Amino acid sequence: MEETVSRRTRFDRAAQRALDLSPEETTEIVRLAAEEVKASASLHEFTCLIDENFSMEQKKRVVELLWQVAFSDAELQGHEEYLVRKIADQLHLARADFLDAKIQARDDFR
Repeated sequence: MEETVSRRTRFDRAAQRALDLSPEETTEIVRLAAEEVKASASLHEFTCLIDENFSMEQKKRVVELLWQVAFSDAELQGHEEYLVRKIADQLHLARADFLDAKIQARDDFR
């Protein structure tokens, strides 16, 4: 349970900084996103929207934020790396950008 709270707190902080939101706005966006996830059929629904509407720099930032969440417990699991890689692939992020985002997130965590 503590690990989930830590990840959620880290995610909320990253979203708040990345989107320049108040804590209340962050809570509401996370709540709405959770509702969308429950109603969705696949990850592709979300990555398709990001792929079509974000610049490459914004996509790289999304992947960097995902890496930050993955590193938040100081132990990167195989399924976490797989998921971040899958999302990066669906966003058509170059391998170099994928690795740069991973390194940046890892260095930010330390």
